[in-house]
Amino acid sequence: MVDGCGTLGSMDEELCARWMQIAAFMPMMRLYHNSTHLDRQGFRKSTTAFEFWNFKNDTYKESIKSSIRLRMMYVRQIFSDLYESYFFDQALV
Repeated sequence: MVDGCGTLGSMDEELCARWMQIAAFMPMMRLYHNSTHLDRQGFRKSTTAFEFWNFKNDTYKESIKSSIRLRMMYVRQIFSDLYESYFFDQALV
């Protein structure tokens, strides 16, 4: 499982796009980021919106879109492999 875009703190759009590229082949793919975190003084601070359609750089938006499309092409195979792994009590790798 990969929590695309990290979980806490500030988010980097390029890193988020790269995480989503690898998450396309993981059993569970989700775009998740906690938009609030504690700064150095211990105060709760809100970061920018983390939805990829709000990204400023169009290259990263398109990269994430293509990762999602790629996953949708292979989702049946991924879940079939997960089922076989469970049913035959074997490793997925």
